[in-house]
Amino acid sequence: MRTYLQRTELAVRAAGEAMGQWDETSTSVGGYGALGAEARVGPGAFLIEAVAGSAALDGAIFKDAQAGSVDVVAGYRWML
Repeated sequence: MRTYLQRTELAVRAAGEAMGQWDETSTSVGGYGALGAEARVGPGAFLIEAVAGSAALDGAIFKDAQAGSVDVVAGYRWML
């Protein structure tokens, strides 16, 4: 489970005339998944991990939108 915090600011102009301004703040709960592996090398371990997350954002400005991400992480973890 992951929490997504969103703030949207929208200012509309048409032909140089201000038509309005809207602000919206929302919070959504979504899914989260990770898959990874590590191999012990020396005093630590090399690791690689793929992470994906998604949540539905149903606000007044952006109706029925989705927020999501896909990340790949690689590194070395020191074990003390």
